[in-house]
Amino acid sequence: MGSFTGADRAHVGCFEAARGGTVLLDEIHNLPRVTQAKLLRVLQEKQIRSVGPRPR
Repeated sequence: MGSFTGADRAHVGCFEAARGGTVLLDEIHNLPRVTQAKLLRVLQEKQIRSVGPRPR
């Protein structure tokens, strides 16, 4: 069983789905500052960590 609903199934996130394309990030100022910091880290380091099983 997964740690959240659906964690036992593979899921492609928006950054993985973009595959070097464009992800529109709108209303970032409405996100909590902790989430903004995490998003900034992803954009700067260009690395993500998937949760759950990897898609095949």
